[in-house]
Amino acid sequence: MFGLTEATYIAMLCGSYWGGEMEVRYDFGGSYNVIDCVTENHVIEFGLDKSSSRDSIVQAVVAGHVLGKTPIVFIVDQDQKLQKHELEIYLTCTRTRGVICMVGYVDLEGKVTITQSEKPRD
Repeated sequence: MFGLTEATYIAMLCGSYWGGEMEVRYDFGGSYNVIDCVTENHVIEFGLDKSSSRDSIVQAVVAGHVLGKTPIVFIVDQDQKLQKHELEIYLTCTRTRGVICMVGYVDLEGKVTITQSEKPRD
C-alpha cells in the first residue's frame, strides 16, 4: 500500500503480525532510544523503501544488544518492486551478524507477504 507512513505500518504489523509491543523506549548511553516493536524474543525495526531507512540496521542491532533479543530489520516495499534503496538496505543487513533481514509488503486487506528473508549470520 503505497503512501502510508512508517508509523502506520508499525501499527499494522507489530501487534497483529508479530504480537509485539509498539514504540518501546529503552535507556542507552546516558539517553534513550525507541525501537519500533518488541516481542518476547525479538526487536523489530521497520523502514520504508527509502534511503532514510538505512539507520534501521543500527537501531535494530543496538536495541537487540541492550534488550538481549534477536534483531529483525523489516523493510516495507511499498511499490512491490525491489529497487535500489530496499536492495541496498537488505544487502547490508544480510552481512550484519545476528540480524534477521526481511523485505515485504502489505496488501489492501492487511496481508503481509515476505519477498526476501534471510536468517542471521553466525
